[in-house]
Amino acid sequence: MAKSKVTKKPVRQKERPVGRTGGPVRAYSPSEGKALDIRYRIDGEPILYTDQFIVQFYPDEFVISFFQSAHPLIFSDEEFEKLETLDAKCIARFALNPPQMRRFFQALQHNLQRWGEAKERERRELEVTK
Repeated sequence: MAKSKVTKKPVRQKERPVGRTGGPVRAYSPSEGKALDIRYRIDGEPILYTDQFIVQFYPDEFVISFFQSAHPLIFSDEEFEKLETLDAKCIARFALNPPQMRRFFQALQHNLQRWGEAKERERRELEVTK
């Protein structure tokens, strides 16, 4: 009796959890079907404030550029009226392939929904205490 070869299939992208919001993320080897847990490390990286962004797409990737406006020191309305532009410095750029962009978008939607629900609970709690 011949033994059949058992091969593990890697989990498809769409079956993976959505970032931090969907549970642990795992890295999968397409050839071996082996999964590795990803341990996220934040070693003192600063949180950068961004107030402008641009999203571009190309055939095989999306590029997201984040900018920070350089607010000038202005002491009068006259000084403000003289300004024609406001500079915004690019502080980070990220390229994502389409499956990554889809997961990123889903994570943003999920977190925005959770934030809205928390704000609504907070609003209701404030109404009760009045």
